[in-house]
Amino acid sequence: MPTSRGGLIPAVKPTSFRVIISSTDYRQATLGRQLGQELRAPAETGPSQPASAPIKACVSRETSGVRPGIPVLVESARYQGQPATVIVASSGDGYLAWVMTPDCSAELASTTL
Repeated sequence: MPTSRGGLIPAVKPTSFRVIISSTDYRQATLGRQLGQELRAPAETGPSQPASAPIKACVSRETSGVRPGIPVLVESARYQGQPATVIVASSGDGYLAWVMTPDCSAELASTTL
């Protein structure tokens, strides 16, 4: 089990995070590049909202097998012109990303960054 920075207590995934409200329209052909730009951009100063219980459950489900799996971006955006929920989590030396339907009932795309 991964441990915290001090190595004494198990690392715990955050249970509270904000969902960024974005007008970004992610595209299949450029998903990795678009997400990379989002991660390199300064912290979001636009609108955000606390994550709802269903979104928290979705993030937990998608990141459950990932270590450390800490969400670094949860975004309400668009994918191929349709509403979507975008999740990016830390994974060892990189990141894993999932594009889900808004209610997280289906995965639309995924990529490694």
